[in-house]
Amino acid sequence: MGSMDSIRVDILTARAQLGDRKAFEQLVLLYHAKVSYYVRKMLLKKDLADDVMQEVWMIVHRKLPSLRATQAFSVWLYRIAHTETIRLIRTEIRYVEMDEADLTAIVEDEPEPNLEEFTEEEIRLLNLALERIARPQREAIMLRFMDGLSYEEIATVTDQPLGTVRSRIHLAKKALKKEMEALGHGKDK
Repeated sequence: MGSMDSIRVDILTARAQLGDRKAFEQLVLLYHAKVSYYVRKMLLKKDLADDVMQEVWMIVHRKLPSLRATQAFSVWLYRIAHTETIRLIRTEIRYVEMDEADLTAIVEDEPEPNLEEFTEEEIRLLNLALERIARPQREAIMLRFMDGLSYEEIATVTDQPLGTVRSRIHLAKKALKKEMEALGHGKDK
């Protein structure tokens, strides 16, 4: 997000905290599609994602006045979305948390892809591949590359150590490459 966009979000957040309904509606317009995509990919079920998003926006509306730093709005929003998604997964789908203690070693940062360089077919395959990798890895890589969060912000959103976030992203890159190849892309590269 550019500095002008960031300033705009800060202003909208401050106005919404003071009860400006139109400012809150603008925040919803700015973030709903991105956060909804994140939740849908975490749940892999659109109807459940819609339920989570409704709950997320109710929580945001109720708790927004208590947000101390308007600059933290996006990370705060994703944290709420993460919490509500995991809550639903645990109660509705009986999700069992994976033990990733052995994955907390810090891995070397790899060059990050520019998503604007992908063709429509590659994006379609990427979406299919995302659905086939483990949920914790899918979440970390989506927050990093699709939503542009830093490793530290992802650690905050997911309530995981920084090393775990790095490991998940590293493993997700490998898993995505494998899935893309299995889907028929990248064999000749």
